[in-house]
Amino acid sequence: MLDLHGVSAAYGKAEVVHGVDLHVGPGEVVSLLGPNGAGKTTLLKAIAGTVTARGSIRLDGQEMCGQPAHFRPRFGVGHCPEGRRLFAELSVLNNLRLGAFSRRDAAGVEEDLERVFGLFPRLRERAGQRVSTLSGGEQQMAAVGRAMMSRPKLLVLDEPSVGIAQRLKNLLFQAVREICRQGVSILLVEQDVRAALAVSDRVYLMESGRIAREGTREALSADDGIRRAYFGM
Repeated sequence: MLDLHGVSAAYGKAEVVHGVDLHVGPGEVVSLLGPNGAGKTTLLKAIAGTVTARGSIRLDGQEMCGQPAHFRPRFGVGHCPEGRRLFAELSVLNNLRLGAFSRRDAAGVEEDLERVFGLFPRLRERAGQRVSTLSGGEQQMAAVGRAMMSRPKLLVLDEPSVGIAQRLKNLLFQAVREICRQGVSILLVEQDVRAALAVSDRVYLMESGRIAREGTREALSADDGIRRAYFGM
């Protein structure tokens, strides 16, 4: 599925990610955890093509490094960025349809729209509303739904629970589990460590732009030092 080898990423001349190797297998949820400033968001942007990167970024064996961001959905990458980046004055429905901008299969787009509404029934209820009128949690659902409209093989989620109520956070992570059950692999950056661990198969710990540790959720959670340093437990 997703394979990163020796990936570095920079903003101008300032390199933030240094030689990262990472793997996400088919049907896996993998979390990337670490302190603020560790380079997590930058690594996701490298996968999505929105920052300068070098090394190898492959999805199902196809090299993506060097390809522009608007080509990444064609490889099978759906990116839900930090901060949602929705079009506030457009309707929920139009924001969702923008996620399918590169597709030409009209019937498939309608099918996936129904799938998104199945994941997030609130979006169906609010389909005609402007995004600016939604709560933070509903906006996050719309952002995830938009990413799903490209019919991704890999969904990249950056801090999806920031600023949303606990009840909607629970609904969001239920949807993450369901998306994985539908066959989509997920790479997740999340501030709520407990929520991330609850849905993850494996975890990478990132610090100062490098991978510090990697392992299963169970193995890392059993390490007292890691629990204190990274998980706050």
